Amino acid sequence: TIALALWNKWIWRWKWATKLPHVPRSIRGTWRGTVASAWINPDTGQSPPPKPVFLVVRQSATTISAVLLTDESSSRSTMANLAEDEIGAALSYIYRNRPKVKVEHRSRMHNWSAFLEVSGRPANRLHGRYWTDRDTRGEFNFDQRRAAIADDFEEAAGLFQP
Repeated sequence: TIALALWNKWIWRWKWATKLPHVPRSIRGTWRGTVASAWINPDTGQSPPPKPVFLVVRQSATTISAVLLTDESSSRSTMANLAEDEIGAALSYIYRNRPKVKVEHRSRMHNWSAFLEVSGRPANRLHGRYWTDRDTRGEFNFDQRRAAIADDFEEAAGLFQP
């Protein structure tokens, strides 16, 4: 039992272990990137500019979850899966978004789904798209990662300060 617990929590991430068959690629940590919405503002006819975001991935050998953090909201995965095949690895998940009180008047709580392809071994980039139950969609691009697990937007931003 102890050996299995150690494997599930830490050992599977060791360099030699990642070469074993059926060991998942580690994408654990706090990722910094951008989200670009395809939504068109009816007043301006323009899409909003890309927005900085952080994706916090908690992962063991058998489980994975993700939290997306922006300056206005946090989104927690309700289901997540990291799948790998001969083409590559991809993270797919379903989120529940909870905006901060100050923006609820223009950004109500909503559900969404995303699909992110994983580039590199070790992973060095996540990129993909999302869609919501508000009939919006867009793209994510994450290209920097820290090993630390952030709890909120401010902490995540602090991880990437020089």
